[in-house]
Order: sequence, then structure tokens, then C-alpha cells
Amino acid sequence: MGAQNRGPNVENRAETERRRSPRVEVLKRIAGQVSPANVPITLLNVSLGGFLMRAPVNYPRGETLEFCVTVAERDPIVIRVRVQHTMRATSGEGTSYISGVEFLDRGTPGCDQALKSLFSLLR
Repeated sequence: MGAQNRGPNVENRAETERRRSPRVEVLKRIAGQVSPANVPITLLNVSLGGFLMRAPVNYPRGETLEFCVTVAERDPIVIRVRVQHTMRATSGEGTSYISGVEFLDRGTPGCDQALKSLFSLLR
């Protein structure tokens, strides 16, 4: 017998199953910074597991960073993340890097509160 035709639905299911939680596109501009070096970043999308960011720095896979967002009249939101993947993006504005990161301390009170605050900014 020949190989079965997997078709596009199998690939779509595999992509959906790979994601543990849906991603929320960041429609309003939420900027933050990552440490060390307080590099400015822009959030592109967020899920319960992590987020996608644009940065002027190429972060290697596995690097641990602190993500911080400061909004007027609120305490800063600080969350530890680990870089899962990075790709280079070039445009008329120059070169930037798109990185996917995962939250490291999910399930701890401090991280859960920080994530709750972050998601409240998106509403």
C-alpha cells in the first residue's frame, strides 16, 4: 500500500496541538524592556505560555531575560522569560529580531499576578 495522504487538516491540527494556549494579538502598542541592558522591545502577541516580541538585539535560544512593562499609575510588571526562538527581520527601518519567549515562573503567586496585570493591559 502507498503512503496515506495527510492533507492540510493534519498539519493544521498539529500546529493547534503544539500551542497550549491561544495567542492574543497586541493591537495597541505595548512597549517594554528586557534586562540585562534594559533593551526596549515591542510586544506582538501574548499567550498564557509566553509572548512574541520585536527587539533591536538578537537573543540566543535559551537565554533568560527579565521583561518589564511600566504603565502610568501602576506598579511595574516584571516577568522572567526564556528565549525559545529568534529570527532576523529587515525593513526600511533597519534590522530587528523577532523572538518567541516562554514565561519561566508560571504557577508562582508573583508570576501569576504579573501575568494577570499584563493581560489587563490588553483589554
